[in-house]
Amino acid sequence: MAVYEAGHIVNVCSLAEALPHGHRISAAILTYDCVLDNASLKPEQFGVENRNIIRVYANTEPEKAESGRDGRYVILELNLTDADAPLMQTVGETGRRVTAGMDTTPMIWPGSGKGQEAKPAGAGGPANSQKGGPQRSRSRVVMSENRVAVKQLQTLKKADGEEIPALDEWVASREGVTEGVEAFQVFRHGDIAYNLFIPQKLEAGKTYPLVFFVPDASVKGDDPLIVLTQGNGAMSFASPAFQKKHPCFVLAPQIPEHYSARSDQGAAGMGSMHEKMKEILDEVCEAFPVDRGRLYNTGQSMGCILGFGMDICDPDLFAASLLVGGQWGELSSVPALKGQKMWMLNSDGDARAYPGMNSIAQELEKAGTDVCRFTLDARWPLAEQEEACRIAMESGAPVIYGTFTDQSVVPEGVFKSPVSNHMNTWPAAYQLDTVKEWLFAQKRDRTL
Repeated sequence: MAVYEAGHIVNVCSLAEALPHGHRISAAILTYDCVLDNASLKPEQFGVENRNIIRVYANTEPEKAESGRDGRYVILELNLTDADAPLMQTVGETGRRVTAGMDTTPMIWPGSGKGQEAKPAGAGGPANSQKGGPQRSRSRVVMSENRVAVKQLQTLKKADGEEIPALDEWVASREGVTEGVEAFQVFRHGDIAYNLFIPQKLEAGKTYPLVFFVPDASVKGDDPLIVLTQGNGAMSFASPAFQKKHPCFVLAPQIPEHYSARSDQGAAGMGSMHEKMKEILDEVCEAFPVDRGRLYNTGQSMGCILGFGMDICDPDLFAASLLVGGQWGELSSVPALKGQKMWMLNSDGDARAYPGMNSIAQELEKAGTDVCRFTLDARWPLAEQEEACRIAMESGAPVIYGTFTDQSVVPEGVFKSPVSNHMNTWPAAYQLDTVKEWLFAQKRDRTL
């Protein structure tokens, strides 16, 4: 049976922060029944099950801080690279839990029987295949509980000098705070659940932009919260900092398993998902004060494919699109995108999106569309990446196409493969404020 308080500990709360690679449990917050001496606290005085403590301090409020002070709350900041840090985990047939796209071991090529170095797209070999390179066994994405278990391993000191003895019990968290998720409401349209962020202060008679975000296929299922906790595609637009500049609705549907978006079958490959998404958009626009001239389309992988498809089939629907790590195989329909405002981003190590977006850009140029191509490196300081985007934006081209070079989106220590290049493009793309500013500067001359 779990113990929720022991000794002088009366409560434990876990904090999961919204970060570029998704929500991660970043801290355990302990509430004591007395005031602790901040200066005497050390990481080795505590243990957190399956986690590494990187910083400990006391506080007068149950929250993280730049510096500690004597108080009833003890903040244990945790290593974000721990295996149990991410809320979203990929569970394979072996039962091993890994973070999608963050594997540190080589992939297994089909039929090879051993790991091989992945080659970037265009270099030949399996990574250049339209099949997407190495294949995994069947896996599924699950959302872990936002919970921790904590033990006070050593004696602590109160602010008045008295000592608090060590504890034998592990104390479990009663609750977990998942940053930003509570700001979304979950609605349902038929068999599709969708998350909707509503701006806090809606002024009477005023309408607001709406960001329509569709995730990748790895989070298909029946848990709408995974769409929010996997990465920052929806969360970055709903963050307090972005909402302060651009109050807007954020709509993020959860796609059930039986829906698909195929890039090689044109409009037919969208199936009923295309119409379902339009119905949800109409439902939200009718129920809330949404500016239909400022609907923004964005998505990653499957969501990117759907984004291309919707722009082709409904060219007057969105004011602009931010499309990340996807492709459109039916190139004969690409000229229908002429006149659309689009910002495309991918990685040069992505076996499908890189050649796929190259082909889209070429077809658009053949159709007379001005395409601004540029490159950036995800290892650059963020300010340098933003500057590269700003220069591209100043071109005034309706279509801007950026590529992260040298497989730079793959974090240090993670094996470089088509999969890791693909999945790590998303956090790199959605942290670029310049791209979001460009998106929100676009408006539809004609509204539906």
